[in-house]
Amino acid sequence: MSWRHSVLPHPLSRPRAFLATRLAHSPASTTPPPPAPAKPPPPGSAAAKLWADADAEEEPTPSRRVQALLNKEENWTGDERVEDTVLRMLVDKYKPLRTGTIQSAEEKIRARKDDVAGFVPAQQPFASGSSTIIVTQTPKTAVDPATHKPWHTTFRPPSHATLPQVKYGNPILSTPNKTPTLPQEALADPRIRAAARIAKKRGETQGRITRARESTLDYRLGARSAAGGKGENPTSLRGWTSLIEERIEQARLAGHFNNLNGRGKPIVRDNEERNPFLGREEFFMNRIVKRNGAAPPWIELQKELDGAILTFRRLLQEGWVRRATRMLTLSYPPNTLRHMTPQDAARFRDSEWEQRESGYHTTAIDELNGLVRKYNALAPYAVRRTYLTKEAELARVFERSGEMIAKSFRNFYGGSGGSDGAGAGIGDDAEGDGVGRALGKESTPAAEPFSLRLFLTRWIAKLTGGRSQL
Repeated sequence: MSWRHSVLPHPLSRPRAFLATRLAHSPASTTPPPPAPAKPPPPGSAAAKLWADADAEEEPTPSRRVQALLNKEENWTGDERVEDTVLRMLVDKYKPLRTGTIQSAEEKIRARKDDVAGFVPAQQPFASGSSTIIVTQTPKTAVDPATHKPWHTTFRPPSHATLPQVKYGNPILSTPNKTPTLPQEALADPRIRAAARIAKKRGETQGRITRARESTLDYRLGARSAAGGKGENPTSLRGWTSLIEERIEQARLAGHFNNLNGRGKPIVRDNEERNPFLGREEFFMNRIVKRNGAAPPWIELQKELDGAILTFRRLLQEGWVRRATRMLTLSYPPNTLRHMTPQDAARFRDSEWEQRESGYHTTAIDELNGLVRKYNALAPYAVRRTYLTKEAELARVFERSGEMIAKSFRNFYGGSGGSDGAGAGIGDDAEGDGVGRALGKESTPAAEPFSLRLFLTRWIAKLTGGRSQL
């Protein structure tokens, strides 16, 4: 007998039960004897086929849920579907992120043992020979054998088991159109439509200009060939490796590697390269920053401040040397200037020049102090600087300009430096044969040789009141 005859009830079972109920409530005198049960036909016969068809006709219509399951799920054929294979490959492509603690399988089972034990129902021992088998009772749901089919059976995981973690793919949605659309009311206005058309044309023109500029840059950089075709764009690591090797070989054959900086010389090592506390990435980053001249903000400001101070001191010293040379030429004879020492030139002062240049000196010092103030606000405490003063800068210039003044006189008059005793320096007493004269003292006319330059200089000084500038 097939499973259909063993599971499905007899087609006459319901009428017999109905008749038995009516006979049970009817009087005893009218109760007929129960009919004999009908024997099923032998299997494989025509009667059995008719019997099965009659049973199929009398079967109730399946429920909507059962019909939905039949339409949704497909019977397993023993092979994995292509959709499931692709989904599994996509899920296995990206490994899950680590949570910081790596547990082995035994540790996971040991941790889940208590959770599983809480869901396991009471166990019953079952003796079989010399061994005892423990059978776990699993609750079963009641199934109506009249409507249940084997293919309606679905797997129901136990309550202590976790659901399978399946990553479902999201379909790629098409990019929406970013062009703004005008409402229907605005389209009725011709001016708004004209403005929209102009804006659209302007956007298209700007896009063409941008693409043309990018194409020009690509052509200049060699990203595209001269014929206008697109350059190579490998999609695999092997393709990129081949392209890089080809470009390197082309550059080597063209001679681009012949004039490299440091070619044929030993590699210059840096002390920071041997520092075990400095990471390799940080070392390369610092070296790149140094080679490109980059520095912290206060270092850049320090360079600017040093340049401004050096420029101011150079201009101040040049102006003072020029003024002192002219005034000393007007005040002393060539023989005295020829033997002038740096100490004598450093003691010379000109109050008129200091008063006239006082405004420029004050303004320049204020600007330098502003830079110093800005530098101190950014620099560390150990490298901060003090403010500049006009008196200190003038004293520094007077002291360091003596050598330049004396050297200019020696070069002009051809003197030997005043060490042979031929003349006295400025500020010294006249000694020896009285060839030279001291500062502020008179000398005899015979001691001064005739000089046309000196004669013209003194004559012009008398005419201008001693303020001639040669």
